[in-house]
Amino acid sequence: MNFSFNAAASLVADDVRPRLFFGSDDIPSIRQGLNTVAGRKVWQLFVNRARTFAGVALAADDLPTMIAKWNTSWNNPGTQVVRSLVDIATLAVLDDDEQAFEVCRRILAVCPAAEEISLSSSQGRQRLGYSTGFYLAPVYDMISSRLTTAERKAFCDWAVESAITKTLDRIDPNIFFTPGGNIALSGFDSAFVTAMSLYGDRYAKLNPKTIQRLIAILEVALSGSIGPNGYPLEDIGYGTYVTAKLAFNVELAKRLGIADLTQTTPRYHQFGRAILHFTQPWGQHLSNTGDHGDDFGMREFILPRLAVDTNDPSLLWLWQTLCYNHGAIHPVNNNEILYGEAVIGKNRQVPATMPSLLFAPLLAKAKRPTDTTHPTAFLCRRRGLASFRSGWRDNDSLLIFDSSQRSDGAQGHHHDSAGHFSFSAIGEYFAIDTGRYNVSQSCHNVTLVNAEQQVNRDEWSQTTVEGRLTDYATDPFVDTAACDATPQYGAAVRKAERRVGLVKGPGAPAYAWVVDAINANDKIATFDWQMQCAPESRLAL
Repeated sequence: MNFSFNAAASLVADDVRPRLFFGSDDIPSIRQGLNTVAGRKVWQLFVNRARTFAGVALAADDLPTMIAKWNTSWNNPGTQVVRSLVDIATLAVLDDDEQAFEVCRRILAVCPAAEEISLSSSQGRQRLGYSTGFYLAPVYDMISSRLTTAERKAFCDWAVESAITKTLDRIDPNIFFTPGGNIALSGFDSAFVTAMSLYGDRYAKLNPKTIQRLIAILEVALSGSIGPNGYPLEDIGYGTYVTAKLAFNVELAKRLGIADLTQTTPRYHQFGRAILHFTQPWGQHLSNTGDHGDDFGMREFILPRLAVDTNDPSLLWLWQTLCYNHGAIHPVNNNEILYGEAVIGKNRQVPATMPSLLFAPLLAKAKRPTDTTHPTAFLCRRRGLASFRSGWRDNDSLLIFDSSQRSDGAQGHHHDSAGHFSFSAIGEYFAIDTGRYNVSQSCHNVTLVNAEQQVNRDEWSQTTVEGRLTDYATDPFVDTAACDATPQYGAAVRKAERRVGLVKGPGAPAYAWVVDAINANDKIATFDWQMQCAPESRLAL
C-alpha cells in the first residue's frame, strides 16, 4: 500500500473516494495479499467480526443512544460497533456487502442526534465528536460515493463543527503544554483524522488555517510523546497506544500530500526499533514499564508502516509475535470476537482489522531480530530507561532498568520506580513490573526503607518527584546502568543509589546483579529488598 508523500494527490484533486487509506485501484492488490493461507485466516476472522457487529447495529432499538454511549464501558454494544466501524466499512467496499454499507450509512446519519444525547454526560470528553471522529471519518471516506448529496452535506457539517472545531476549542492551546497526554491526544486524533478525511471534499467547509494548526500540533505531539531515540514517554501500554494512533495522522497527512513529518521528526521512524528492545526474549509480549499492561494497541498499522519505511522486517515480526491478551490487561475485555486475533502460525497472530488487510502482502516477509541485525542494549536517556539482553533467542535474558525520569509533557501515570528492574530469563518473565495503578515503591522491585512508615499512593495519584540516571555503559561481557533514587524516598534517606548489570559474555551463563547504596540519614533502619513475581511463575527458588 502506497503511503509515500502525495500518493493520493490525484484522488484528492478529483475528489474520488475512497482515498484515505487506499483507492479503488489498490483493491486488487489487497485481495491478492489475502489470497494466501495466512491472508485467508485474517480475512475469515475479519468478515466474522465485521458482520457480527454490523448485526448488533442493525438490531439496535435506539441507534443514536447506543452510539452516544459507546465510550462509557469496554464491552457495551456501542463500543463494539464503533470500534469495529472502520472494518464494517472496509467490508462494504471490498466485498460489496450491502448490510455493511447500510449500517455505515445509518450511523453517519444519526451523528447529530447522538451528539445531543452525549452532551448530557457529565464528562466533556464523552461528547461524541471529541474522540469518535477517529472511527467515523474513515467510514465517510469509504462509503461517501454511495451517499446522497444531502447525506454527505449533513455529515460534513457535523464533522467540521463537532469533531474538529469544538474539539480544537477544547484542547488548543493547552495541548502544547501537555503534548504527550493521552486524553488530549484522543481528541486531537479525532479532529486530525476527520480533517484528513474531509480534505478536498466538495461538501466540507474546512478552513485551510485549521489544517495548518493541526499539523503544528501534530509536530509538537510527536516530539512531546516520543523520546529522541523512539521510546514513548508514557511507556508501554499508554505510550505505545498514543504513538500508534499518532501514526495514522502522520501517514495520512503524508499520503494526501499535506505534510511529511517523518522528515522533520526523525524520532517517529525510530519508535518501532525502540519497542523491540522491550519485547520478551521469546516474543509474544512486551516487558511492562508503565501504568498499564504490556499491551500495544493498534500495532497493526504503525509497525508495518515503519517496517517498510525503515526496511526493517523485524518490525513485521513484532507485529505478528505480539498479541493482545484480552481479559488480562482489563478483565472486562473478554469479548473474543472484538478483541481476539487471527492466528496465522505458531506464536504468530495479527488483529483482524482493516490495517492487517492492507498489509497482508507483508505477512510472509517477517524476520526475527538477531545479534547481527540489532544491538542488544538500548537507552532512552530522556526517560532514563535502559534495556539489556544477552541475545535475541527464546532462552536469552532481558534486564530492564528504570531510573524514573519523567516528562512534564506526558503526565498522569508516573510511578515511584527509581531503581526498579524487571528480569526475564530461561523463558520466564521472572521479576515483573506490576503496572496498572501500582504507583508506590512497595509495588516495585526496589528496596524499602522503614516500610511501615510509608504511605501508599491511591490508584490515581502519580508521583511528583523523579529519580535520575547516573550511568550507562555497554560491554561485550557486562552491561551496566545506575541511578540516584534519593528524591523518591523523601526524608527517609540522604542517599539511595542503585546499580544493575547483565553479565552475558561468551561462555558465561547470563545473569543479572543488583547493588544498592542507601543511607537512612546515618540511623539504624529496616531495609526490605523486593522482587515482585507473577502468580503464574513456574520457577522455584
